[in-house]
Amino acid sequence: MKVTETARTFFTRDLAVTIPAAQVEARIAEEIEDLGRVYTRHGFRPGKVPHDVIRRHLGEAVRTRMIDRLVDAAVAHATDAMCLVAEPETEVLSITGDVELTVRARHRPELPCPCGIRGLPFTASLHAYYSALPPLDTDAVSGFCERTIQELDTYNRAKAAA
Repeated sequence: MKVTETARTFFTRDLAVTIPAAQVEARIAEEIEDLGRVYTRHGFRPGKVPHDVIRRHLGEAVRTRMIDRLVDAAVAHATDAMCLVAEPETEVLSITGDVELTVRARHRPELPCPCGIRGLPFTASLHAYYSALPPLDTDAVSGFCERTIQELDTYNRAKAAA
């Protein structure tokens, strides 16, 4: 399967997905093999119907079913790393030979990483940033808070007197 990004905006990505014909035919052959174990046809014992007979009678239905499954898997694979906000819009362009489709996916915007760690999700990079900080000194924090409150009180009194 080949996935290429054709367009990108802040909230959307357009992808072109191509599923090779060999992969489609392999999945169809597997499905016909599985059907061969349970398919019954007049004149044959159950499970002994030749694959070419199954392909002749059910070939188009099996092909449609396998293409649907492959398209669903391809869309899931192509949008796996995105944080989607809606179901992707899919348009199948061609099913003869290689299966070609376009996918428009709406996702959450990618925010710049505050701590400079590239390649990690936003929450993971924040976690890495905060876990790298030294342990918090509660006495220093409470002292800072008291000093800040005193400075604000002094400022407010000066502002009220003026």
